[in-house]
Amino acid sequence: MLNIDQIQALFYLRVSTFEDDIHAYEDFSKLVGKSFQQVVVDDDSVTFVYAAFTGDIYTICHFDECCEDVYLEDVCGDIEDLIEEEILISELVTKEGDPLDPDHESNTWSFLKIGTRRGVVTFRWYGSSNGCYGESVGIYKLHLEILPRDGDRNSVKDLRKKGN
Repeated sequence: MLNIDQIQALFYLRVSTFEDDIHAYEDFSKLVGKSFQQVVVDDDSVTFVYAAFTGDIYTICHFDECCEDVYLEDVCGDIEDLIEEEILISELVTKEGDPLDPDHESNTWSFLKIGTRRGVVTFRWYGSSNGCYGESVGIYKLHLEILPRDGDRNSVKDLRKKGN
C-alpha cells in the first residue's frame, strides 16, 4: 500500500471549471436531487463533495474584490443531515440592510437553506462594501481530477489494480 507522500510524488490534483455551469447568485437548485459524501465548511464558503478527491464539487462562496468583505456568519442546523442524503430543498434568499457596523455603506445578508429528509441547514453570510460591489454568494461547479505527474493515465489504472 502506498503512503500519502508516495501518492503526492506520483500524482497532482487538477481543478477545472465548466464556464456554462457557473451560476452566480441565482441557480442554487443545481443541488436538488444530488447527494454528497462530504460537506466542508470554512470561514467564508461551503463545499459539497461527491467523492473524496475526484468528481464534481459545488462551492458556495463570494470572490471578494477591492472594497468588500463577505463571510459565513452562522450555520443553523446539523451538517450531518446533509451527508449521503438526497437534497430536497436548495434556495437562496438575500436581504439588504441591518448592518453589523453602522460605517458599512452597503450590506447584504445571504441565507442558503439546504434540506434533506433528515433535516434543514441554513447557512448565513454577511457581506459589506462601499456600495460599488456585490455582496451576495454564488454557486460554482468545479471538477476535481487526480492525474499522474508523468502524464500517463494508465499509471492511475495500474495503481488501482495494485491497491485491490
